[in-house]
Amino acid sequence: MIVAAQPRDWRSLLPARREMRLRSFYKETISNMKKRKLGKSNLEVSAIGLGCMGMSFSYGPPKDKQEMISLLRAAVERGVTFFDTAEGS
Repeated sequence: MIVAAQPRDWRSLLPARREMRLRSFYKETISNMKKRKLGKSNLEVSAIGLGCMGMSFSYGPPKDKQEMISLLRAAVERGVTFFDTAEGS
């Protein structure tokens, strides 16, 4: 009888040393993320933003909720702080 292995978090597949390099890279990426002032306010956002319109509507059927949550978390981990969530009409 063949039993399929349970999927593991991708980090558990990396050697510890490589994971430390990735963490260092992400910290550096976040600290090096260029920022811009939004309008005339003092609100500062990342120069790179993430458009969210296709996540729930407009471009075909809604995407998988857990996949979209993972995408948002990955963007934040990389220093993105500007998310375009406006609905067009």
